[in-house]
Amino acid sequence: MQFFGDGHKFVTDETVNVDAPMYHRIMKNDTWADILGVDNVGHNVLISLRDDTDNNIPNSPTAGGNGAGVAFGGMDTKGILTVSWLNPTAKISAGNADKPQWSEEIAWKSDIQYLQQTMLKCVPHVNLLQNSAGPFFPQPDPESNSQQTDVNAIDQWQVFLNSTVTLVKGETYTLSAATNGVFSNAHDPTKASNKCVIWIGPPINMVISGENTSANTFTWNSDTGTYPLRVNRYGKDSTVKCWNVKIEHGSQATDWTPCPLDS
Repeated sequence: MQFFGDGHKFVTDETVNVDAPMYHRIMKNDTWADILGVDNVGHNVLISLRDDTDNNIPNSPTAGGNGAGVAFGGMDTKGILTVSWLNPTAKISAGNADKPQWSEEIAWKSDIQYLQQTMLKCVPHVNLLQNSAGPFFPQPDPESNSQQTDVNAIDQWQVFLNSTVTLVKGETYTLSAATNGVFSNAHDPTKASNKCVIWIGPPINMVISGENTSANTFTWNSDTGTYPLRVNRYGKDSTVKCWNVKIEHGSQATDWTPCPLDS
């Protein structure tokens, strides 16, 4: 770094031309001075933030609650992005003058998926499983969107990552499907059979098909989330498969229809 004779820095292309500390702990966020550690007007900033404000304050411009963030901007306009350490909460705020003029929480993919599922619940007997037509069976050379075991083994299975369903903890659903085998709720990886077992896939891996029936009602007691479909068949020469899989709210099975969210 070069300096003029009076001690001022000589600006080059490599100069970091900010004029505020690059770290600041926020204890309150009423003004830009609270957030940045310096007044807004006339300061160029790029600041790493520790956000120790109260995360229960309505309309707060930051996430608070021991979160983290970054502040940025020049002259009289600044922006901040803060995130919670505890849950997927993030806020973005911006403005000029002496405090932020607007602030919004950021919507995550999970928020959008939950909203979609909430809207789908308003439609009776809608199929919640995306890309559900099939046929579904373990394939020797699955595409990159799938996972499976050795198709030469007795226990053959595949996870279909493009066929997903969002399930809400505590709610009741009914599975229905068609197969050229026999549906079962018993997973026996050591015995060849004509069974077809349908699961909610990883990370839960829960069997949802019934025994000798094309429809089965279950209550989802695991965490609310979006999960892929998994299908098992048994025997290295097995040709068992299933298709027209439907997962719907309630305890009644209805005719297969595609999910409205299918692309």
